[in-house]
This record gives sequence, structure tokens and C-alpha cells, in this order.
Amino acid sequence: MTHKQSPEGRYIALSYRWGDSQHLLLKSSNLAQLSQRQPISTLPRTFQDTVQVAKVLDFDYIWIDALCIMQDSLQDWRQESMQMKDIYANAYCTVAASWAPNPDGGLFKLRNVEDVRCGSFKADILDGSSINIRLLERGGFHNEIFRAPLHGRAWILQERILSPQVLFFTEQQVMWESENDVRCEAFEDDLPSHYVDESIWLRTFLQRSKFDSDDEHYDLLVEYWAQCVDVYSLCHLTVPADKLIAIDGIVQKLKKVHKVEYVAGIWWHRICKSLLWSGNGLLQRPDEYRAPSFSWASLDGAVRMYHEYYVRRWQARFPFETINIKTEKFNTSLLCAKIVEAYKDICVLELRGHAPVWDPEQHDSLQVFASDTLKVEIMFDVESDEREVDLAEKPIWFLLLQTTMNHRQGILVQELDGDAQATEATMKEKERCDKGKVYARRVGFFSTRGAWAVEAHDVFGIPASDDPTDGIHTMSRGQKIFRLV
Repeated sequence: MTHKQSPEGRYIALSYRWGDSQHLLLKSSNLAQLSQRQPISTLPRTFQDTVQVAKVLDFDYIWIDALCIMQDSLQDWRQESMQMKDIYANAYCTVAASWAPNPDGGLFKLRNVEDVRCGSFKADILDGSSINIRLLERGGFHNEIFRAPLHGRAWILQERILSPQVLFFTEQQVMWESENDVRCEAFEDDLPSHYVDESIWLRTFLQRSKFDSDDEHYDLLVEYWAQCVDVYSLCHLTVPADKLIAIDGIVQKLKKVHKVEYVAGIWWHRICKSLLWSGNGLLQRPDEYRAPSFSWASLDGAVRMYHEYYVRRWQARFPFETINIKTEKFNTSLLCAKIVEAYKDICVLELRGHAPVWDPEQHDSLQVFASDTLKVEIMFDVESDEREVDLAEKPIWFLLLQTTMNHRQGILVQELDGDAQATEATMKEKERCDKGKVYARRVGFFSTRGAWAVEAHDVFGIPASDDPTDGIHTMSRGQKIFRLV
């Protein structure tokens, strides 16, 4: 172990699962001992194998968090964790112990080489000749990595994306991924495109600096970020409060390279599209507040972001106007599972537009716009919200955020009792606000398909024409300002 702050020479970083095993850790009590020459055999199997890889590839140093961060020093942990994104970004290569459940598993695994090879068979065709057909899994490269135990950890996604190169040791084969290319043992030559799929999406975008237009730039950012969130939300976090922290390294790199604004998991330049995520009612509200309700990071569970990059910006309309995003002192008790009075500085997003309201006393169902030709699909974010909505004392609003030729998407928000939620300071501000402003939290997602009836146009306050060149409709009648918290 070296004490040099900036040792000269190349290094590799190790990405692995800690698991439940009791393995060697750097502590103040053994710092002096580990600083002396020690037998490699005293290290866990995964660490030993990584040393062998470093020797074969001629690397001078290895970075392993368990041995490079003082595990009994909160100060050292905080200092080193702030540099984690740079550690992986500056490593020549990251070695991923993908298949091993803990440091005792190792990198190498006995396997049958034939199991790695692509299946094939000979097929006869009508002209009497024959061809060889190979059988492979679409997106197999990406899927094999994410089926491995290591990649179910949320922190690992950041380590993978920020690293210039990653060498994966999976259960079946060794795989390699860089900013521009991928390789694996299953294919000696170039990999079939549908086997690779989109396994290096955001990594490639991080390095890109030239675009045909700002619209292409921001549309690609939102699309690749959506893919990242889809994968990330499937991963496990030991500490749920780390939901946004565990991908902050990616965020900081994107902000630095692409000069874009970001708040709570959402990119400001395409904020209405970024609000279009859903969880099919399978999400859970955390015990403590960590993000505003309009952010996917406010809930636990797998989310599906909006994907429709092929719909160019000129083909879509955004009926709501984004006014502002600011910080307010607010009581977060209605935004989390544990109802505890807690006043915090939180993000408040202000949107202005025309939105219909569903009142349980006037309508039996939220399917208020459904007809023979127009179908409305509604998905509450949390199952309990769906069960309790009939008893809600506060109304549910339909905020239509995007319309295209054939689809419309938006979010459901529930009005909050501003008097009960606001602090004394915000109450004074509330008294100065127009009556048209509504404090609300997001509770679901909705989409429509089919004919866009005239009555639906009237309700949502957008032009009846399907011509996208109509642009944003600014009908002032019935417009409200929604403050999403």
C-alpha cells in the first residue's frame, strides 16, 4: 500500500460486491501493518485475482475502496467519496467482479467454453444450397452484465459509465467495454449489432461535444438519461437516502461537459418531457423525504421514463409553460410514508396551464375523458394512492404535459392543503399569491390514445387542430399556476 497522494503510473480500479463476508478492511488500527510488505495470500480471493490481472496487464497500482479508504474514519470516507467519480474516471481500466457475490468469490470461474459460444445450425433453402444460422440473445451483452449479482447494486452503474474501460468477469465469459467499442469471448470478431444493443449509450454521449443543433443535443441528453434511469431504478441501494448521491458523479460530468441545468434527477432543458415517468402502481413512498414528488427519485422501485426520441421537438406540443423552480421551506409530512412534522428546504416547480380537475363528488371514475374513440390510461405511482383517492378531500388535476400526433401524456397531481403545509413565512407569501395558484404533489401518470375529441380540446385548453405547427396554446381562461412540491 502506498501513502503517495498522486503516485506516478497507471492504475486499475476494482468494482465488486462487499456482500456479507468479513473481509480485510483498512482501519486506523492496521494502517501501519498494511503499509509494510504483506503476502498476497492474506487478501480475499477477488483482491488476489485482481493483483494477477494487474501483473499480466502491466499496471503499477490497484485502487480498492476497502483498502484505500479508512473504514473507521467518517472524515476520510467523506473526503474520498467526494473523489470517487474521479477515481473511476481516471483509472486506465476498471475490473468488474460481476459474478462474485462477495470478495471471497474471485474473478475467475470454471466454465464450459462451449456454453459461451453462439449456437448455430445449417438450414437448406429453396435453391438447394444451405446457410449457417446463428442463434443469439438480442441485447445479450447488456443482459449478461445486468444479470450478474454485482450490477444489481445502484452505485455500480456510475462506476461503469464513468470508467474509460471496463473488464467484466461474468459467470459465462470475460467481456470488455470502452467508450467506443465492446468485445467478448462469445465472438472472436465484431459483435452482431443486435447482440450489443445499447450497452454503451450514456458512456458514448458523455464524450460527445458536437451536435447538429441545440434541439438534438437536449433531446439526446433526455433520451440517454431516461435509459440510464430505467436501469438504475432496478438496482438496490443499502441506504435509500443515497438515491441521487449514487449517480451524482454522472450528473456532474454531464453538467460539466454539456453545460446543462439539473435538479433532483430532472434536466431543466426538457423538463416537461422529463416529468413523464411511470411506475405502474408498484412504487413505494420512502419513510423520509429525499426529492420532490415530480421527480422519479422521490419513490422507491422500478420506473419507466418516457422514450420517444424519434418524435422531434417540432412534432410535439407542450401545453404547460414552465415558470420557475425555486427552494421553499415546506412541511414534508405528506410527501413521504412516515407522517412526521419536518420542515425542509425543498424544490418547488411552478407550471402554468389549463388542467381539468376530477372531483370524487361529481365523477365516479377518473376515466372522465374516455369514449368510444378516446381511451385514457391512468397509472397511480403508489398503489395506496389509488385506494385512497376516492376518499380524498382534495381534488386531482390532470396536467397534460406533451401532445404529439397520436399520443398525449401528462401527470396527475393532488392539491395539498397549503394552510396546513406551509410555514409561517410561506403563509405570508401565500396570502400575496393569486387565487389561481395551487400547491400540489404528483400522484400518477396518464396517457391517451385515439381520436382527440373537440370536448377534450376544450377541457385541456389546446387547439382542436392536430397540426403541430399550432404551437403552444395560451388560452388564459381557467389557467392555473401549479406549484409542484
